[in-house]
Amino acid sequence: MATGSRERRVVRGARALSPQRPRHISRDQIAEYRSPFCALRSEEVLSTARERFQVVHEGFTSALFPLTFLIDVEALARDAPDVLERVFAAETEALADPTLRPCEAYVVLRR
Repeated sequence: MATGSRERRVVRGARALSPQRPRHISRDQIAEYRSPFCALRSEEVLSTARERFQVVHEGFTSALFPLTFLIDVEALARDAPDVLERVFAAETEALADPTLRPCEAYVVLRR
């Protein structure tokens, strides 16, 4: 989750692209949307995995987390696809910004 002041400003800026009122969602509700293969852990998880396994693929996403929980993505896709494209473009820009840390990583490992 975006924790630094710069991260919060970037998420708020992307959130402002949507004309919708923000949804209020709790941490427990966010956990319900997660895959059973997904875990919230400290930064040491990736470094420990890299030490013990060969990394086949590593990717990062959700630089603007929890933005997609605060907007109705399906409604934007249906009613305002141009706005949704701007939100996705903001996510791509945030992922490319080395000063922002993505909130999620996905890794394929091999023994």
